[in-house]
Amino acid sequence: MARALVFLLSAVLIWGVQPLVIRAVLGFFSVEFAAFARSVVAAAFFGVVAGLSGSGPPFPSSRSRLNTNRVVLWLLVGGAGLGFGNVLWNASLTRTTVGASSVLQMGGNVVIALYGILILRERCNTLRAAAGL
Repeated sequence: MARALVFLLSAVLIWGVQPLVIRAVLGFFSVEFAAFARSVVAAAFFGVVAGLSGSGPPFPSSRSRLNTNRVVLWLLVGGAGLGFGNVLWNASLTRTTVGASSVLQMGGNVVIALYGILILRERCNTLRAAAGL
């Protein structure tokens, strides 16, 4: 329980200071390098967290080869999408303030929820809407 709390608090700390750190880093490095460094640091941090958690390998041997290939493909596609979004967010910090950039980024969650409810006609109660945000 204590270890989980330490991981949670460290994740909150990293999440809270990262916009300010990225803004400072962009004064010295390019947007692309800052995005790459941010991804490497995040992968290293979560690798340590996964190692300390004692969980098993991410792909158990009982899965079929086809299923593993599909998982790897979606991990690569998701990683490319996150990387692209990361580069765009870092680039936005060179044009505006951290606060305005964060508000615009978080506004995407509201737009997705409204898209699902209004356009796709998803059945959504208050609890589901809050969970998506």
